[in-house]
Amino acid sequence: MEKIKKNIEFIVGLVGLLGIFYSIIMFIYNKTYQQDCEEFYKIPAKYFEGDLNEKILYIVFIIGLMAILIYPIIARNQDKKENRETKFTLIFYFGYMLIIGACISVLNVCFLDAILKNISINIFVNENGIITRVFVYFITYVGLMGLVFLDKINILKKSKKIVSLFVIICISLDALLLIGSTGCVLSKSIKDKSNYEIMYVNNKKYVVLSEYDDKILAVPLRIGKDGQYIFSTSKYEFWDRLQGKFKFEKLDKRPKIE
Repeated sequence: MEKIKKNIEFIVGLVGLLGIFYSIIMFIYNKTYQQDCEEFYKIPAKYFEGDLNEKILYIVFIIGLMAILIYPIIARNQDKKENRETKFTLIFYFGYMLIIGACISVLNVCFLDAILKNISINIFVNENGIITRVFVYFITYVGLMGLVFLDKINILKKSKKIVSLFVIICISLDALLLIGSTGCVLSKSIKDKSNYEIMYVNNKKYVVLSEYDDKILAVPLRIGKDGQYIFSTSKYEFWDRLQGKFKFEKLDKRPKIE
């Protein structure tokens, strides 16, 4: 009973510390976000508020993904230690990795696309879609299978070193895709924002940039001759949501601020 009580106290204390840590991180992130918005839009920082939830969800997703990948490695090592490994367990882990590999392969393609978009060279993926996807699927499966069944490479004898090296390279590439995409997501600034809410009022277009005191902060929108979206942020206004109609639009390139 005493042990349970101590565990509960530990959990409560941990939750409290995490809450404090989250508040500190949120405060710092919000201040940074406000400053970025003020510099980019030329509108006072006080009208903006950052939202860290999406990035936290991404981190939670990555942690969950790691847990899914680590499970068969730990489970198989445990089976080997306790001499419980059989053909059935090997088939189970192999099937498990086939299913997980399919999901991770798709994610890795998305990760690669996110990285290339971040450095503005995603044309390669677009123009060589099938080749790129096959390559990513291949290195993903080799890397994942290598993580779980690396010891089975001993069967190859002569080509053992070459295959082991290739597997390690694939694992490294998988890790780089994950780390790179995570870096892209976590380092995104307001300048990288491409999805905007467009408000239509009396046949005029406005871009919604923020919400403040139950009002939306919107600026006039016009489109240049070259298709460039131009935000007239020097003429920002506050509107009630009931005053207009809205739709989301994805911008192909960074808007021009006037």
